[in-house]
Amino acid sequence: MVLVSLSHLQAKPAFDCPHSPVLPISAQFFNHRHSLIVAYLDSRELVAWNIDPWNQIWSHKIQTCIGATAYHEETRTFLIWNLTDGIDIYCLSDKLHLHHVCHLQVTIQCNHICQVHLSLDGLVAITGSDNGQVMLWDIHSGKLTQRLQHSKGEFIGSLLYVYV
Repeated sequence: MVLVSLSHLQAKPAFDCPHSPVLPISAQFFNHRHSLIVAYLDSRELVAWNIDPWNQIWSHKIQTCIGATAYHEETRTFLIWNLTDGIDIYCLSDKLHLHHVCHLQVTIQCNHICQVHLSLDGLVAITGSDNGQVMLWDIHSGKLTQRLQHSKGEFIGSLLYVYV
């Protein structure tokens, strides 16, 4: 078992603005749990690390802030709740580069971080919202396939997806 403390990760080489603090907001294992992608909230960066030996593999700066992330190993799909207008879908290429695939539009009323998940087969994105709905999206078409009404306009930030 590998335990990683996100509070002690430092990017080497340093980020573009080494004097401003960065907050690691989430981490996702990839490469069959031999590597780790760390998402940083305010610097808008994703940094991939090899675990043993510990070294940086790549860094990718995106256009929006990063709230929550999810990764699916088989489809190499990476989701980002972007804190602006929804979910961005990326694909991790064989050459370990992130490519933007599409955007899932969500009307965000309050700027809360909502968790994102991928279904077991990696074909459905699952997310909460700030309006009482759980939303299911088809990854390939980018279309909202189902809205599950949970409450009247309340924030749903935490989700747990369990395959039974």
